[in-house]
Amino acid sequence: MKSLKHSCLWSSICIINSAFGFLFALSHGFSQIPMQFGILVFFIFFTLFPRTQRYKTIKDNSILFRSLIIGYIINSILIPAHFIIGTFSVDIISIGSLTDSLNISLATTKFIETFLITITMGLLLNVMALIISAFIYSIQKISIKIFCGQNIYNTQQ
Repeated sequence: MKSLKHSCLWSSICIINSAFGFLFALSHGFSQIPMQFGILVFFIFFTLFPRTQRYKTIKDNSILFRSLIIGYIINSILIPAHFIIGTFSVDIISIGSLTDSLNISLATTKFIETFLITITMGLLLNVMALIISAFIYSIQKISIKIFCGQNIYNTQQ
């Protein structure tokens, strides 16, 4: 039951993080279906990840788990960063390279391009959230060391 609760938590975070980029991309003429497929990939990952042993290890380290939650929530609030990452994702995946290298129709090319942009943006947003989480983790560990005098390298915290 706990893994279902955690799956819902991370799936909700995934949906919240993807909502802004999805709506912004729709307003700029990107196709809805490939974006939904890209978001579905992350949704499936965030639904299944809480069922893994790695996740249980992370969850058992309360400071690390708290840092991840806070990092992902802060990441969803940083809307200007979504603009930058979205623009960067579009620049990374260019339609010209797909059209030149593959002999496929323009509609298929647009579908693949939008899907790859969505995946790239999702990966970059996750990297940004992990960087934020690492920063928060460091602050928490240093604070514990300063205010509680505990060993900051104890993994059971």
